[in-house]
Amino acid sequence: MERTCFVLLSVIFSNFKGVFTADSCLNNESKGLVTDRKLGLFPLKFFYNIGPNDCYNKCVRHSLCQSVNYDRYRFYCELLRELKTDVIQYTNTTRFIHMELNENVGQEGKKCGDVSCNHYSTCVILSSGINVCVETECFEWYPVIENGFIEERQFSPITASYACSSGYTGVGDKNVIICKPGGKWSPLIYRCEPPVHGGWSEWSNWGACSLTCGDGWSTRLRDCNNPTPQYGGSYCQGGNIERIRCNIAICPIHGGWGHWSGWSYCTAPCRQYGVMSRYRQCNNPQPMYGGLICIGSSSQEYNCYNSNSCN
Repeated sequence: MERTCFVLLSVIFSNFKGVFTADSCLNNESKGLVTDRKLGLFPLKFFYNIGPNDCYNKCVRHSLCQSVNYDRYRFYCELLRELKTDVIQYTNTTRFIHMELNENVGQEGKKCGDVSCNHYSTCVILSSGINVCVETECFEWYPVIENGFIEERQFSPITASYACSSGYTGVGDKNVIICKPGGKWSPLIYRCEPPVHGGWSEWSNWGACSLTCGDGWSTRLRDCNNPTPQYGGSYCQGGNIERIRCNIAICPIHGGWGHWSGWSYCTAPCRQYGVMSRYRQCNNPQPMYGGLICIGSSSQEYNCYNSNSCN
């Protein structure tokens, strides 16, 4: 029996960066399916060195195919996920032939020989010529996250890693999800957040003056928490502190003694004892605005003797 074989040369994914190659040919000596090799998925899938009828039959067997383009010059088959009226108007030319499935078949009913493949399976041909459905993907669609995209996708195991669109920041410690063929995706603990730029809160009340009298400073504050900057957002512009001069009252001036005056003459008559005195004033400075007066005596006396002879 002639071996039925097709080679997948390139697969291009929407929301996916990268090109994969895979070979879905099965060995003539194989007794079953090659289960450790993943088959490619849509939206674009090319098969070379086949004819237009083979191209159409492969579309019928594949669970997601709706229409095909066949290149007469290069002999390749392009399987498409959509009907031509759903995307663009394909036109048959001398080079290209466009064919669509004749019957409107849903995702649960794509023909695979005598059976039908569901949307997470692919119809493959055994070396014996039997058509079978093989689970090649999750039965769930790839999860979509807001403001993010699938950065990388692998076949074995089935994994997808997410990245954030430009201007957004990833939040979460897990941006990779895993799935077994026919199973469900693991939880995606990841999200993409837009930058939150900081905003100032209201000013606080003015604080107490730094001095109880004389020139002091009063201060008020504000915080950059309305909102707090997050996810790469910018910090608030401007300062978070303001100061103004304050003067609750004039400070009291305490009195200080001035210089002593000279000693006076002795008060005693001739050949008698008397006193000499001197004075000072509390004017250096003079007490003002409730300041304290000078402490101590404003005068001093000194005993003296007048030794002059009496006339």
